[in-house]
Amino acid sequence: MNIYLASPFFQEEEVKAVQAAEEILRGRGFTVFSPRENEVRGVPFTPQWSKDTFENDRKFLDWAEVVVMLYDG
Repeated sequence: MNIYLASPFFQEEEVKAVQAAEEILRGRGFTVFSPRENEVRGVPFTPQWSKDTFENDRKFLDWAEVVVMLYDG
């Protein structure tokens, strides 16, 4: 099953939580797309960067059979 793992990953605790979820889901045999692992880095945050990031996320949302979201708030 293809899973899109949605989660914030801006703070250390958020990163730890999403890493744990990635490991757990993959350990159970799921194919996981995590934006944290596929973040565009090393380029300035421009409107084009935002568009490219959105398009990539959208492609994998369409690919996914299930969306798993981590939210603490």
